Amino acid sequence: MPKDRFFHPGDFTKNETLLIEGEEARHIRTVMRKSSGDTIELINGRGSLANALIDTTEHKKGLYCTVTEVLTKDKPKLKSTLVQSIIRPQKLELVTEKACELGVTHILFVRSDRSDKSSPKLSRLEHIATGALKQSGRLYLPTFAEVDSLQAALELLEGSALFFGAMDGAAFSKQSASEESLAFFVGPEGGFSDAELKLLKERNALGVNLGPYVLRSETASILACGLMARSS
Repeated sequence: MPKDRFFHPGDFTKNETLLIEGEEARHIRTVMRKSSGDTIELINGRGSLANALIDTTEHKKGLYCTVTEVLTKDKPKLKSTLVQSIIRPQKLELVTEKACELGVTHILFVRSDRSDKSSPKLSRLEHIATGALKQSGRLYLPTFAEVDSLQAALELLEGSALFFGAMDGAAFSKQSASEESLAFFVGPEGGFSDAELKLLKERNALGVNLGPYVLRSETASILACGLMARSS
């Protein structure tokens, strides 16, 4: 775990001075006890990693630091989308955290026929993902979106190789995921409705066997993200 890695949403330029504010500044000062002259790492969720030297922690809004080096990593070649039916908020947070750790590039929350009635708080989920990004050592935050039906999700994913969990499905393999864009659909606790399963099959989505046991939605999601990660 990169213990001295923190998040700053802006771009990085060598020798520029940045103001770190809010929760990140408090974490640097009071939790990690960093002070003037210490070195930290900054990431922006868009592929950039900066080494920075803390100038002062005395600013009332945060702390100033100077960028000493900038490294940039290319975007992942594989576009991997987790299409997650809306489940209870606490479980959505777990799914979001683990999907980010496993390198999913997009998370699409869909209101399927049997979804939980709550609405995802995308700002909260982005905060969860930011923490997972810092912890995991990855440099790209996944994108987040919400749609109101499985049909809408399928339209957004036109051209992607589509998969969903099915007890009678095939084994997931790199051969079955040879496209540059993958999407894995995970249903809510009650599963997808018959009409939704029919729609997935009509769009040539491949049923994938996730094991011999019935999984909770969040468990299936984490396993699906792991399978997509192995394909990259």
